[in-house]
Amino acid sequence: MSKPTIRHFGQINNGELQLFNLGLWGNQIRELEGKEIYVEVRERPKNVTTDQHAYYRGAILPECLQYETFGGWEKQEVHEFFVDMFLSYTKVKIMNGIAKEIKVVPSTADISRKEMAEFIEKVLGWLAMEGIYIMSPEQYNVSKFKTIEE
Repeated sequence: MSKPTIRHFGQINNGELQLFNLGLWGNQIRELEGKEIYVEVRERPKNVTTDQHAYYRGAILPECLQYETFGGWEKQEVHEFFVDMFLSYTKVKIMNGIAKEIKVVPSTADISRKEMAEFIEKVLGWLAMEGIYIMSPEQYNVSKFKTIEE
């Protein structure tokens, strides 16, 4: 069984890497003593915003329930439908020499801000093809989750 990938977050300041949790970094590096490794540095993806979650869960999903297309469905079922359609994917793994397909269903909490924006756009596009038009985020009262910029 392979070990999980070690990920650390930090920031580049004046050309220097500054890790946020040096103690953990030291512990994990000691466990790799004598082993060959590779290091990959890339920009940290932005987390999904509460505004995105609020628009999707507080506006889009409840609005869907107002249409006959989703007659009798629960909010969670509509969510699962969209996740299955637009976020899930399959990957192939070899087991005893036989290729097996594994369905991966990511949570909206685990995707990036960009991926969530793309997901919402796909949902809105599909809904529009069904004759369901969702207002813009600003037109919904989702102030409970709205980011207030000062």
